[in-house]
Amino acid sequence: GARPRAAAFAQPLRQALAGCLCWIAGSTHEKEEEAVVTIYRSLVKDFKSLRLIIAPRHLERTEKVRRLIRFQGLEVVKFSRLPAMGAEGDVRSLSPDQVILVDTIGDLSGLYAFADVVFIGGSLVKKGGHNPIEPAIFGKPVFFGKYMHNFKEIRDVFLRHSAAVEVLTPEELEYGLRKVLADGQERQALGRNARRLIEENRGAAQCSFDAIKELMIS
Repeated sequence: GARPRAAAFAQPLRQALAGCLCWIAGSTHEKEEEAVVTIYRSLVKDFKSLRLIIAPRHLERTEKVRRLIRFQGLEVVKFSRLPAMGAEGDVRSLSPDQVILVDTIGDLSGLYAFADVVFIGGSLVKKGGHNPIEPAIFGKPVFFGKYMHNFKEIRDVFLRHSAAVEVLTPEELEYGLRKVLADGQERQALGRNARRLIEENRGAAQCSFDAIKELMIS
């Protein structure tokens, strides 16, 4: 089942991220990873404790993304290796030049629990975005790009309640991340708004929240 597997990852991941701020870029697509890694390299100069986890939307792109990260001068720690590293006592805190690359299916939603800030992929490129509800359930600050048309109603509700930040360009994403990384209170407020939005509308049986309910049940 999923739970023991999640538990196998939890301990080594907690160790790897000990004392760190964690940015998760979830469900990323072509061209987004490059932007994310470039932004990370810029941010980590000022936020020494920042660490990055990238989860490409399509598993078959893992190798391509691995090469892209290496090309930018960073090391890759494959997520699937963490339990083995944990068992061998090899897990140390990640260094700033190590990036965790998620190369498994079905683990991303649970990983959001470890994030301090989240970027939802498929939204800086014209893919229509992905669901921001999973990180919001954990009360995490959520960023997404302008291409969220597959989740338009949910996006609108999030933005209306200051429960997410929309960025139009990679530059805006970096600027927005800088702001929330520098300001713990702003981070918490965004996350709180996100969780409150989910909690208040869990039982709502009408209008745009039908979409949210369906997603939460499925």
